[in-house]
Amino acid sequence: MTGVGELVLARNQILQHSSTLSDAALLSTTQRLNLITTELQEGVMKTRMQPIGNIWSKFPRVVRDLAVQCGKRVRIEMEGTDTELDKTIVEAIKDPLTHLVRNAVDHGIEPPKVRAAAGKPEEGRLVLRAFHEGGQVNIEITDDGGGLDIDRIPTSPGSARKWPGSTRSSKAPRPRSCMPIVISRSNT
Repeated sequence: MTGVGELVLARNQILQHSSTLSDAALLSTTQRLNLITTELQEGVMKTRMQPIGNIWSKFPRVVRDLAVQCGKRVRIEMEGTDTELDKTIVEAIKDPLTHLVRNAVDHGIEPPKVRAAAGKPEEGRLVLRAFHEGGQVNIEITDDGGGLDIDRIPTSPGSARKWPGSTRSSKAPRPRSCMPIVISRSNT
């Protein structure tokens, strides 16, 4: 990618200077260079793209094994498995996504008896969803579990934190304010 990046920069410099040229042949060659460089750049970018399904493919087994270990029943659904991301991003998010999926099964979804007592199906539902919106890729991991116990989390071992933007009497914290606490090792 470094070579293509340098080529794109050089092309941009040539294009900037070509606007002052009056030589038609040189201007035509510059436009052709622009077209070829753009096609090459797009081709390289396409080879770097990978569907998120590549990392999601291991999650059914992770969910099944952890659900058995925890005495739970969990159905996993995956939407948007063909949504593509740059391979460096796929590698960077693989472990955090695995952690979130494991947390959903371990801490989010209740055991079958608790779910039945709450009027829910005994089998919990975990949904992984990836989609394009506004020029970016969004990844959502949701479950139909009981949600976060706001009174329990701030008093869990190793945590003296308060929920930013919410009070203990509020129903739930804002979703983004949960991230530092939910993902931290002391609260998994």
